[in-house]
This record gives sequence, structure tokens and C-alpha cells, in this order.
Amino acid sequence: ARIILANLGDNGCDFDPDLHMVSPEQYEEIDLWILARFNERVMAALEEYEPSVITHYILDLAAAFNRFYHECQILSAEDAVVRSNRIAMVDAVRTVLGRALHLICLKTPEKI
Repeated sequence: ARIILANLGDNGCDFDPDLHMVSPEQYEEIDLWILARFNERVMAALEEYEPSVITHYILDLAAAFNRFYHECQILSAEDAVVRSNRIAMVDAVRTVLGRALHLICLKTPEKI
């Protein structure tokens, strides 16, 4: 995610997401739904005293992002709105994964 965002300026892409126009078809497998569950999974981990809930969430989100990355054009998407929304998705995944990794005391890698 960091590399995609770092390359953002190199490709002249604008980052102005219109998240009201997001459809599940654009994101393959409803990755937004997985992102939206972050707070719910953190609360479940706290209530259950079970940190593995967060690790399972991290794996689910990473797998969904991997599918998204391989199935969707991000920086090269022809439609500017789609491109902007996909860039917003990448940024959201980066943020949420970073927070989730921090909760289980792991540093966020610069690249994988």
C-alpha cells in the first residue's frame, strides 16, 4: 500500500475520493465491508480477552487487499473517479493495517 501511495505523485493521479459512488463491483469481494469491521473486531478482542481476533482480522484484510490489488487497476484505472476511490481504498487499508499491527505490538513494514 505504501508503494502504491508513494507512486501516486509520479503518475499524476489526483487523490480526491468520492466515496458515495463506491460500488461493491469496483472493489471485488466488498473489501470496504472488511475495513468497516475494524472497530467491531477490536471490541470483540477486548470483550473476549482474545488478541487472536485482531490477528485473524489482519489476515482477512491482507487477503482481501491482495485480491483487490491483483484484480483491479489502481493507478492506471481509466476512470478518474474509480482511480481516486481505489487510491482511497489503498490508503484506508494502509491505515487500518498499521493500527491493527500496532495493537498486537508489531511494527508496520515499509514494504513486503
